[in-house]
Amino acid sequence: MRSAMLIFALAFIGLLVFGCVNSGKEQNETDHKAQVLADLQMKYPEVAERCSNLTDWELAGCVAEIAKEKNDWQQCMSLPMLNMEPGVCECLTQFSMKANDTSLCEKCSMPKEKGYCRAMVTGDWTECQRIVCDFSCSYESEQTQKDLCLQWVAINKYDSTICSQIQNEQYRDQCLNITTKPRHP
Repeated sequence: MRSAMLIFALAFIGLLVFGCVNSGKEQNETDHKAQVLADLQMKYPEVAERCSNLTDWELAGCVAEIAKEKNDWQQCMSLPMLNMEPGVCECLTQFSMKANDTSLCEKCSMPKEKGYCRAMVTGDWTECQRIVCDFSCSYESEQTQKDLCLQWVAINKYDSTICSQIQNEQYRDQCLNITTKPRHP
């Protein structure tokens, strides 16, 4: 009987402690979100107002529109604050296309992103074939970087002829599958 009471008491204390720890974690997360929103409001007020409630690529598109409207590529740098680091290069690409300037493409982190940006700005898909790998190619080969760049450009331009330049059969088939289907309005 005594050991049952002891087990019950320990279980009750454990629940109390876990509840306190868990509510503390929720409070920290709420405080963090509030701080991020305050920082965003200070540095990028229009992004905070128009985009902070969006998620994923919708968020990147919203920030890109603000960058283009304000003619300020720095707006793209708000995306990491919103946990959308992958959207930075897409935002820079959209801005660079409007400005017709490839210099910002170099701010993209991966060779495939830089090549894609240059290809979209110049309208020349062969920019993807000029990709040169650096340390960032440790997970994907130079050819994979080139193939993915070509795939993105082909899909973005909806041009299946670019797909034929892709060496990897899987990426080429995916590209053709997307670019040969009728577009939905």
